[in-house]
Amino acid sequence: MARYIAEGARIRHHGYFPGYEIGDSRSDRAEEAMQLHFQVLDAIRGIGEQHITVHVGLVADIELNHAHVVANLRRLVEYGRHHGITVSLENLRFGPTSNPETVLEWTQKTGAKITLDIGHAVSCSRVVHNEMNVPQIIDLFSQDLVEVHFYESETDRHHAPQDMRILGPIVDRLLSTECTWWTIELDAHEEILRTRDLISDYLEFPTHQ
Repeated sequence: MARYIAEGARIRHHGYFPGYEIGDSRSDRAEEAMQLHFQVLDAIRGIGEQHITVHVGLVADIELNHAHVVANLRRLVEYGRHHGITVSLENLRFGPTSNPETVLEWTQKTGAKITLDIGHAVSCSRVVHNEMNVPQIIDLFSQDLVEVHFYESETDRHHAPQDMRILGPIVDRLLSTECTWWTIELDAHEEILRTRDLISDYLEFPTHQ
């Protein structure tokens, strides 16, 4: 990573720690997770962009306590702020943070910012069952939206777009926000480049998509 930073690449941090749940209903396990997150915040100080995305509900079998979520996420946000690090909460495809209102409630109560994972949003129950759409989620998140993870949908893996029929309206709505950090979250290099080109072409010729 140091080489990429030295070459001018801008890098943010992704706190993906399945099994280390800050909202765990078991207080001792929640505190264990908190200590890991604190160690990670210490480790990233001064390295790349001072921003980290965290998660609640990564492991469906871990029972959550919402009071633990709020108290501990607030602790992380305050610790990060003290050290100049922004902490944001990512929406997931399942569990409490698949509900945009829950994400918004927790971030507003704790001061956390929001990372929108588009594939999670497209694939979550609320959107799949046409209760709301992703542009509406963006409207809810817009005030605190600081990062976007960009791909089309998620099953057991992330799926790249083949065209902009689904993502076009999402891009249009994102452009009305102040969020300028979009990460293409795909594994295959070819898919990353093709997705980048689809987005670039759409931004240049939106009416032709």
